[in-house]
Amino acid sequence: MKSSHLITALFLGLILGMWSAGAAAQDDVYVDCDAGDSLNDAIRTEGDWGAPLRIYVIGTCYGRVTIPRHRVTIDGQPEEGGPIGVLDGTIVNWGSNLTLRNITITGEGNGVSASVGRTRLINVDISNNDAEGIIISGGGAVFLNNSRVFDNGLEGIAVETGILAVNNSDIVGNEVGIDATMGRITLEQAYIVENRSAGVIGSLHTSILANGPVTIERNGEHGVRLMFDSGLLTKGEVSINDNHRFDVICKDRESSAHFEDQYPGRVWCSDFRW
Repeated sequence: MKSSHLITALFLGLILGMWSAGAAAQDDVYVDCDAGDSLNDAIRTEGDWGAPLRIYVIGTCYGRVTIPRHRVTIDGQPEEGGPIGVLDGTIVNWGSNLTLRNITITGEGNGVSASVGRTRLINVDISNNDAEGIIISGGGAVFLNNSRVFDNGLEGIAVETGILAVNNSDIVGNEVGIDATMGRITLEQAYIVENRSAGVIGSLHTSILANGPVTIERNGEHGVRLMFDSGLLTKGEVSINDNHRFDVICKDRESSAHFEDQYPGRVWCSDFRW
């Protein structure tokens, strides 16, 4: 793997540990969408905008939800073991330090749009959205933990200049699992299988670090497709096998792949090391 890709990928490995929960004290707000409460109204009007805000969602909230403020947590499980809240629409993060927890996100457009700041998703199902499950742009960063992104109409996760860190999460049954342009991607305990086209696409200086255990298998096209000076580094137990075409393919001489511990099945790269 070229030195620039290696340095960038190793740097990404540090990102997973950089999330800070912020201040301890939060104003807790309960929004019962089944009773007619508005999640958008609660976000705009509740509490001091300078302080963290935690909102517990009950029932199903419909429509686009916009987050214009910082340090917001939306939790879809007010009681441990209780039902999970549903957001039927697009979540747009314009603030920073947004946490979505214990929620199902589905709807006609994108599931989550993160254009600035950091968005953390914990125990979230993002499924059956007509477009992308998650779209990251404008240098935004998404941290996906213990979550599932499945059966979305387009990409499970699209990155258009931004950072994505996936930990203990499944990306299954989308058009493409992850499609990144100018992205920085870290995969740990990631299960990316049975997407209709490619499992992972890296384009235009995208760096991908797969730190096992990672599984990228049985996707409808290539397992990992690299192009326009993009790079892949794998460490530990990384299984990239049984994809319909190549398991790893580099579409140009500037792209490269480096496998430290476990070699994939079928590789087509002019610059790869084992």
